Amino acid sequence: MRPAISVYMTVKNGGRWVRFAVESIQNQTFQEWEFIIVDDGSTDDTPWILNEFEKNDSRIRVVLTEGIGRGAALNLALSQCQADYVANLDADDLSHPQRLELQYEKAQENPHYVLFCSRSLTIHNETDILWPRVSKSQLFMEDVTNKIPYFNPINHSSVFARREALLSVGGYDQNLMGQFDYDLWVRLAEAGHRLGRFDAALVAKRWHEAQSFEAKNHVRYVLSSLGIQARAIRALRAGLGAWAFLGGRLAWGLLPRQLRVRVRGWQDD
Repeated sequence: MRPAISVYMTVKNGGRWVRFAVESIQNQTFQEWEFIIVDDGSTDDTPWILNEFEKNDSRIRVVLTEGIGRGAALNLALSQCQADYVANLDADDLSHPQRLELQYEKAQENPHYVLFCSRSLTIHNETDILWPRVSKSQLFMEDVTNKIPYFNPINHSSVFARREALLSVGGYDQNLMGQFDYDLWVRLAEAGHRLGRFDAALVAKRWHEAQSFEAKNHVRYVLSSLGIQARAIRALRAGLGAWAFLGGRLAWGLLPRQLRVRVRGWQDD
């Protein structure tokens, strides 16, 4: 029997946090899922941790690689998904217990959207979180497609999407060094698909010292993001306001990370 939702994740050397991410899916109120986890050549205890989960939960499938790169690993995970709906979770983040239930309901109610994301909370190294209650007013769907030329309004860990839509635009671009998600949203918008977000915080984004690409290659990360934004401005014909916003994002992105975290606070859009 096919699952209703395929959750997918890629991980490399995520032994410190990955068990909490997996458990946040196991603890969902909606239980008709499979979980595809691609280990991208970990050299720590991540494969052992994942093997234990796989042995004890038949819905979890682990795919081991020798290290093929994040973009290729994401595409490999997508290729293994059987459900019509897919949900991503990064290996150091957490899902609200009602996340899959609420996103699945929204997908049924909004057939004209192909992607349904949410706001997120920011946590700093913590392993536990007290999730806020989700109210009906927070489940109003906002169309964020036209925000794509201004910034990336979609937290990758909160993504719930129609699998065929992601595949129809080629999935993740594995030739990139980073910003795999933002690039994919740009191509979805350019293809005429609608992307939605609601106000409830259904994921927790973990900030920690070991975060790979942004922490170690911050300037490169910022410039990569702005390059994709420039492409989105041209593709979606966003105009002069978007170009001005790009300049503001450049200034913001070059601020020290800890200052940006303090200014942003606990709520992460």
